[in-house]
Amino acid sequence: MKYDIVLDQGWVTRAVTLRYLGEDQGVSLSSDGHGIWKDEQGQVLPELSGCVDIDISCTPFTNTLPINRLPYVPMQQQEIQVVYISAADLKYKLVKQKYTLLESRNDSSVFQYQSGNFKENITVDSNGIVLDYPNLFYREMGPDAR
Repeated sequence: MKYDIVLDQGWVTRAVTLRYLGEDQGVSLSSDGHGIWKDEQGQVLPELSGCVDIDISCTPFTNTLPINRLPYVPMQQQEIQVVYISAADLKYKLVKQKYTLLESRNDSSVFQYQSGNFKENITVDSNGIVLDYPNLFYREMGPDAR
């Protein structure tokens, strides 16, 4: 799987493309940055109306987008709508997600992430990049990382 994400300076998703390696099959979407999405043919996708962020199932990086885009107050939950893209079948849909800043330190923060019945605490570094997403992803630190 290869994906490309185009962001503006405010961490707002403007375009996303996913392709299976070695295949032409894929999905490409673009956004006006205010919740209007279009497919590759330029057709408006009303079912995605209001989404600013994306969530690609095979990567924790897309959690970084709302973590960096939104202002957070500790323990105050923020609900957003995202374009969820399944890496397994390249289908997309609108999904509601919630982020709550639980803890903020100099070098990391912990956010509670919730979507439907799924809930997990995600640890990110000072740049909002996921360090630990329990039972799914963790960033392996090389010997020169610290």
